[in-house]
Amino acid sequence: MLSAEIQVQLRTLSDHGEPWDDERIEQLVQEVADIGVQLGPNRNWPKAPLEALADDTRRQQFLTLMERTLDTLTTAS
Repeated sequence: MLSAEIQVQLRTLSDHGEPWDDERIEQLVQEVADIGVQLGPNRNWPKAPLEALADDTRRQQFLTLMERTLDTLTTAS
């Protein structure tokens, strides 16, 4: 059975706006973990099993976090 994963490219956050230093990126990783989505240890492109997002409530919380994150991004110079 194939295991599907979601991958978040955290490394690029620091290229898109001031709030994304290492501390803020780790805070996001913790917020994602708090809703039950455990990103792997690789902080450049961590992965998590997609099955964690099968739960409707968890998926909505994850999407809300991602939307909030995307709202902070600016165009890289």
